[in-house]
Amino acid sequence: MNQQRTSVILDDASRDELAVKHLDLVGRVVGRLPISIPRQLDREDLLSVGTLGLLKAARTYQPMRGASFRTYAYIAIRAAVLDELRRFDPLPRGARGRLKELYRVEAEFQTDRGRPPTPAELGELLSVPAREAEQLLAQAEGERLLRGGSSQDDSQEVYDPVDTRTVEPSDTAAKHEELALVEQAIVDLPSRERQVIVLYFSEGLYLKEIGETLGVTESRVCQILACAQRKIRVHVERQKEVKHA
Repeated sequence: MNQQRTSVILDDASRDELAVKHLDLVGRVVGRLPISIPRQLDREDLLSVGTLGLLKAARTYQPMRGASFRTYAYIAIRAAVLDELRRFDPLPRGARGRLKELYRVEAEFQTDRGRPPTPAELGELLSVPAREAEQLLAQAEGERLLRGGSSQDDSQEVYDPVDTRTVEPSDTAAKHEELALVEQAIVDLPSRERQVIVLYFSEGLYLKEIGETLGVTESRVCQILACAQRKIRVHVERQKEVKHA
């Protein structure tokens, strides 16, 4: 006998209420997005775009699908903001050539030394100051994010505590192993980078709040975070290659 599946249908008033209750997510997405905002945009523009993403999420949300609305809306808002950022090229014309050189030098160093280069080492190889090398690394992470790689993909955005009640703990050995690799990579980071990672992922602070805590600019936080995330990702990928070699 076929059992009839009951469905939950939200009316317009309920959907509007959902959106209003979760307006805080818009500021959260914009405030924690680890990428510099192009000159043609400002934070208010991104907040407006994110709000539209929230309203779209409220209109399309289907409770029977299983995900909580908070998680569903967060993803929709983030996608809307990233789409808006993709409309503007955040990199100066000459920066792409410098990034190409960065990737080449970084890959060669990784092959020779078995670890990613520090910003100081990158700067030496590229004949630029370490701070400029950090800016390039931040641009590289921004480009990666806009290409479609989620800041949390691969374990990059290791975890964003949007709604801890809906997070399902993985019981697979592979997932536990990857988490262990991420944790070890974080332990091996320089103290300032490790502090930023903890404040961003574990404490869930906004970039501006992290900057105020550490006494640096929001742009500087982006650079430190980009360097740290890159090192974590390279470490995890490297260890996986070693295991499967």
